[in-house]
Amino acid sequence: MRGAYLKSLILLFSRIKRNTILPRSKQVVTSTLLSSVRQNAGEAAMAAEPDLMKTFLLAYESVIETLRPSMKVAGLTEPQWRVLHELQMRSPMIASELAANTFVRASSLSRILRDLEARDLINRAQQFEDLRKTLVSLTDYGCKTIAPIEANYSDLVQRIANSVGSDKVSACAAACAGIVEQIGARPGDD
Repeated sequence: MRGAYLKSLILLFSRIKRNTILPRSKQVVTSTLLSSVRQNAGEAAMAAEPDLMKTFLLAYESVIETLRPSMKVAGLTEPQWRVLHELQMRSPMIASELAANTFVRASSLSRILRDLEARDLINRAQQFEDLRKTLVSLTDYGCKTIAPIEANYSDLVQRIANSVGSDKVSACAAACAGIVEQIGARPGDD
């Protein structure tokens, strides 16, 4: 609404100036006003641009808010679910890759893995090729524990795709990946 008002003012002042309805001294004032309105219109346009951080956070929170009740029933935190979700997709994984793919810092991941292992949701073992690396895998009990959350997540993804279209979901994911690539951030960077 505010943008339409400013556009109308710019159009009005442009017509007044072009038609020289006003005496010369008034044309100078009009020209100054027109510059001022254009400057304010630019500021308004900048303010009208989406706040990316808020948009991304809102999208993330909208998804997570849908899954929180299931996580609570399973006794899982968001980072714990992200770890288990990733392991369900690709298991076993090296702990450092798991940290990078779940955006969990290595220091936090070691605590999360310890807690999940104590609950028999995951197994940890040393990698034979490099004993410094830990292989993490999801247990059958871990799969059963996150099954309701995964079902809710799949339903949510399907609802979003049905609502806005699969092509828009794919385009959104590609745009987000492009933003990450442009910024230079890498998953798991601290």
